[in-house]
Amino acid sequence: MKTYRTLLALALATLLAASCSDDDHPALKPTLPSTTGYNVYAVTNRGNSEPCYDWRFTYKGGRLTQALGTMHSADANENYSYSSQLTYGYQQVKVKNSTGSDTQLTLNSLGYVAEMRVNRNVYTFNYGLDGRLVKWKKVVYDESVGIGQSYTTTADIEYVGGNISEISYVETGNAPVVLRFTPTIVPNSNGVLPPTVSKQLGLLGYEHLYYAGLLGRPTANLVKSIAFEFEDASRNYTLDFDYSLRSGNIELCNYYTPEGSPASVNYDCY
Repeated sequence: MKTYRTLLALALATLLAASCSDDDHPALKPTLPSTTGYNVYAVTNRGNSEPCYDWRFTYKGGRLTQALGTMHSADANENYSYSSQLTYGYQQVKVKNSTGSDTQLTLNSLGYVAEMRVNRNVYTFNYGLDGRLVKWKKVVYDESVGIGQSYTTTADIEYVGGNISEISYVETGNAPVVLRFTPTIVPNSNGVLPPTVSKQLGLLGYEHLYYAGLLGRPTANLVKSIAFEFEDASRNYTLDFDYSLRSGNIELCNYYTPEGSPASVNYDCY
């Protein structure tokens, strides 16, 4: 009888353990980039000749759950939109895009994206001890001509006092481009990305994952200027940024493109 009771207890324990799932654990709740609780709900670019994305974000329960991205480009033929839904589980985030692309995220122990696979393309991200993005790599596969060629893009990112200071950006077959950043003394309380450099940060088209708190901590202060340095020094240029804030929240960033045209980024934060 004692043996029977022991076996029964073991069987019940096994059944209870098997019935437990990730649903019994709290869903991941990333720390959003804003340091004041006033999150970015919209990003709108105006007059920028470089391809970039406008965004509209939806939050629920302190998490970014949906994003609508629209490409903004001087070439109207390149403009298109897509939506992305984020679902949070135990130590995981699932992404469903309207494009139908198969997007898989692998998170590290801090809840940041360590690897992202979009169909066959692979992105890897590395972070410093303070949780800021310090290195990324993208491998894109092109099978359009049946050869299966791949293209690799990498960047190393440096910080000084929590402020982004330099990006060394390299595309396949091209010389490195170095971006040097000068910060303002204004805290980046809404956690916005530095303007114009989503591509060099490996986030072009995926900025919503950063605003969801999945791609590391923000640069500490708003960026005053970015100097772009090329192997051919005649191509060098500097972008200077002016900001408008209300009650400490960023509303507008103005600058001039390398061609001298006015451009801006509008933010809705609340």
